[in-house]
Amino acid sequence: MEEIRKRIKQFTKSYLFKRQLAKGSNDGAGIAAVLVPLFFKGDKLQVLLTQRTETLSSHRGDVAFPGGRKDLEDENVVATAIREANEEIGLPPANVDVVETLYPVKSANNLQVYPVISFINPCFEIVLSQDEVSSAFTVPLETFLSDYNHEMRNVHYKSRHYTLHTFNYFDIMNQRQYKIWGLTAAMLIQISVIVYNREPDFTNHPDIIKTWFLPDLTDCNNSRL
Repeated sequence: MEEIRKRIKQFTKSYLFKRQLAKGSNDGAGIAAVLVPLFFKGDKLQVLLTQRTETLSSHRGDVAFPGGRKDLEDENVVATAIREANEEIGLPPANVDVVETLYPVKSANNLQVYPVISFINPCFEIVLSQDEVSSAFTVPLETFLSDYNHEMRNVHYKSRHYTLHTFNYFDIMNQRQYKIWGLTAAMLIQISVIVYNREPDFTNHPDIIKTWFLPDLTDCNNSRL
């Protein structure tokens, strides 16, 4: 766990991270935050995800992290992520150990979404917000570096070309198939790259447009990157 903390903290000191953070901070879009809840199950690092209900006005049925828009009373994006996780899945704030906040990623509805990476104590009773969350499940984090059950296609949206990633995951506990795609998949790829300090198996696909960074963690202050 400590080695993972070190890698994440080193990443946030890199020039690439600071450049992405500055670009997002100056965007002028609305602010949101998501909690990235990590924990070990045996020797496997897991991430806790949710599926949104079909009754929501946006992203209905999508797999997501617990999270949402920053409220006026939230001190910062960390407070937003922790509050939303408590509201959506009943995760007690005391069970959350925040590691770092990554640079924001813009969502389709023009929000700058900040991922708050945390280790959690998974020993709590999951209580789903009936209006927002239909289920919660866990996935081994290394899933998002594998080409197994992974699909991708290049799309053009709002004058930008990028690769859209989809991971199809069957959860044995829920006996359900989940489609993890879009913004959530992109964040999970970046987080997995940092944690495992390697490129995904699909990096060398001839048509891929990379959206993640793997800086030299031994030279985090190298401004020539």
